[in-house]
Amino acid sequence: MHTLHAAAVLTAIFSTGLSSAADFHPPAGENYAIVGASGTVLPGGRLLRPFGVQIETGPGPFGLAVSPRGMIATADIGYERLGVTVIEPPGKNPWRVHHIWARTPHSTAPELADPDWKGVTSGIAFDSEKSIWISEGDSGRVRQIDIASGDRRKVVSLNGFTADLAYDGIRHLLYVVDQSNAKIHVIDERKGRVISSVDVDKTPFAIALSPDGMTAYVTESHALCAIDIRDSLKPAVVDRTITASPQAVLAVADRIYVSNGLDDSITVISATDRKLVGEIPLRIPSLEEFHGVIPAGLAYDPVTRWLLVAETGINAVGVIDTAANQLIGHIPVGWMPTRVAISGDRVYVTNARGRGTGPNPRRVILELGEVPVLHRGSVSTFIDRKSTRLNSNLGISYAV
Repeated sequence: MHTLHAAAVLTAIFSTGLSSAADFHPPAGENYAIVGASGTVLPGGRLLRPFGVQIETGPGPFGLAVSPRGMIATADIGYERLGVTVIEPPGKNPWRVHHIWARTPHSTAPELADPDWKGVTSGIAFDSEKSIWISEGDSGRVRQIDIASGDRRKVVSLNGFTADLAYDGIRHLLYVVDQSNAKIHVIDERKGRVISSVDVDKTPFAIALSPDGMTAYVTESHALCAIDIRDSLKPAVVDRTITASPQAVLAVADRIYVSNGLDDSITVISATDRKLVGEIPLRIPSLEEFHGVIPAGLAYDPVTRWLLVAETGINAVGVIDTAANQLIGHIPVGWMPTRVAISGDRVYVTNARGRGTGPNPRRVILELGEVPVLHRGSVSTFIDRKSTRLNSNLGISYAV
């Protein structure tokens, strides 16, 4: 579908479905919270009718990683328990989902918590099809996990609070955000040790590498920090660009995109001179004066040149035409989307609260074969095509 045609279709949907702010009310009316086949009613009357396939993960998937061959993994920070969910896309076989829970090493009993693995944050990155790195948070460590067995391969201690990760597969380097010490650490993945560090400003949050792997971009409290990493032994801060309330960051060939969680906007920065190019507001028609979209994770489609944004506050993914720097629509996903990624022709979105829990703990009673939990997250996934992504059959909706 041509971009202009897609925008026209969305305009028609908006104009017929949204009349005025005074007409808005909880979509579910007075119905109580419930999880059903036709959708989910959330506390407060919001409705979830996510687009595409929904795959259940562990509780609280705040991190998302894609392997070189298209395997997906989520970092499940947990409520009742924590771990990693590995998802293999369908090929000759249907979807395959594998949970790796924190447990005693070399034990197949998931109910035995591993005292050496006590936390998971949003940091997660594949280094191959066989192993993955995760950040542990309070322990100040990063852990390499064998995907097949779930056992640890390596553990590197950084004596801080480990958060987001970025992996350079060419140089086999892992970049780790240390929030408590306001540093970025560089780890030689093959040797399993820190080879250098660089100081950044307070409250570093997310990290992304430039396509050539020569620059790391880190979101700080009110700025985007650019770090020269051409010499991995001597990383150096080279620039800062002020942004409103930076959360996630994504770098493409000529642009850097930063989501501003409190400002409901996307900052666009030139990759050449790191100057501001523009701001893209994220709003809902007829509710432009209100905030609460809360943009988080970002993904870029090089074919359509569209930027996808996980919109945590409205349970949707925003679609931005980067040629015009304009929001052109929202795709409904699960509850509290946090990250979004594109692999091949498929989009993946992590939903921290999945489909919700409903009015009672029936899941805990019915869940057999492993330790039951009340909370689960989810991944929404769909084919990344204009013809399926933006048309009147998407059932585009707003949780307001």
